[in-house]
Amino acid sequence: MSDVLDLKQVVLDLKADERMIAFTGLTVPFPESDVELAGVLKVAACTRVDGGGYLTLTFVVDIGENEGIRARLVERLGALAEDALKPYTGVELEMMVAAPLSSLVPVGQWCLEEYSFYFRKLRGRERRLLQGLLLPAIRSLLGISFQSTEWMPETPPHAEIAPEVPHRHSGASLAAALRGWFDSHHGSSEK
Repeated sequence: MSDVLDLKQVVLDLKADERMIAFTGLTVPFPESDVELAGVLKVAACTRVDGGGYLTLTFVVDIGENEGIRARLVERLGALAEDALKPYTGVELEMMVAAPLSSLVPVGQWCLEEYSFYFRKLRGRERRLLQGLLLPAIRSLLGISFQSTEWMPETPPHAEIAPEVPHRHSGASLAAALRGWFDSHHGSSEK
């Protein structure tokens, strides 16, 4: 008899090896519907012994009572594909993997989508790769705006920090709540 693969457990096991390094508030506009969704982007990293590894971006977006917008949001996030990213990332990006978490776990008013970006050289370059490549590409491709990135205290500062692109300040309540929680558990997240 063969063992049954528990996909939820596989995802949880993989996530246990990641370390959260940053988060940022985000805004997803749908101007044709006069709707603007707010959420948080959680950033985790997993580095291999050889210095390569991946950044995992988890989009946590509050869709409220508007179930109809979930499919439109998932479709928009689905445009985040490896081929579409290549003009922005060049040879830096080795591979991208999408994980539709909303279809794995019931999340109510939240939409959860996750993308992992694999790099041959990650260690010590997390900030530059996130702020200099991935966030600008997502802004351009998907029209999503981001607030200032909040780095976790244990994330070491590196010389390769890219300047952040100006952003809109919407959806601050969820980001502020996360910031307050992290500050109360880890000291101030301002760096």
